[in-house]
Amino acid sequence: MVTPFTAQVEQQAEQRVSDEHQAQLASLKQEYEQRIAELEQTMKAGMAVQIKNQLLKLADYGVTPSNDAEDAGAQTAGLENHDVESTESG
Repeated sequence: MVTPFTAQVEQQAEQRVSDEHQAQLASLKQEYEQRIAELEQTMKAGMAVQIKNQLLKLADYGVTPSNDAEDAGAQTAGLENHDVESTESG
């Protein structure tokens, strides 16, 4: 038997579960948007290094593959340091 009180309690429980679910979805969305932004920055930095080195090769400045790896590592390390600083200040 369903009474008005039972229906109200059931509706409140459903609303609470729905609200919790929406909060979890919002949290996941924010987390993954942040991950995507970080990946975009890393990829842009890597592409910039590759393009620079290819242009230097075209201009015959003798860029070696070992320089490519060092430059890419320096770019990534710079991004990681920036991420840590921004996380610590917030």
